[in-house]
Amino acid sequence: MHERTHSLPCRCEICGKAFSRPWLLQGHTRTHTGERPYTCDVCGRAFADRSNLRAHATTHSSVKLHRCFVAGCGRTFSRAALLVKHNEARHCRKIV
Repeated sequence: MHERTHSLPCRCEICGKAFSRPWLLQGHTRTHTGERPYTCDVCGRAFADRSNLRAHATTHSSVKLHRCFVAGCGRTFSRAALLVKHNEARHCRKIV
């Protein structure tokens, strides 16, 4: 199986990008087709990749571990990446 990472036998017929596994190619193909088969049961938002749906699901959780420490803000987020995006949009500094 490791040898497949060197030979990349699965190739996209649309753009030529190569992958080691068929499921990686299948996920990539969705970038061309726009298919989004994984839907959030809470809000209905659809995703092309199951892992993106799992990450999104945390936004509906009441557990928010990441807090903006900019004075007067204090918003909390379920994922660190969302806090970073918030800080960039607000021109905040991320305080560690």
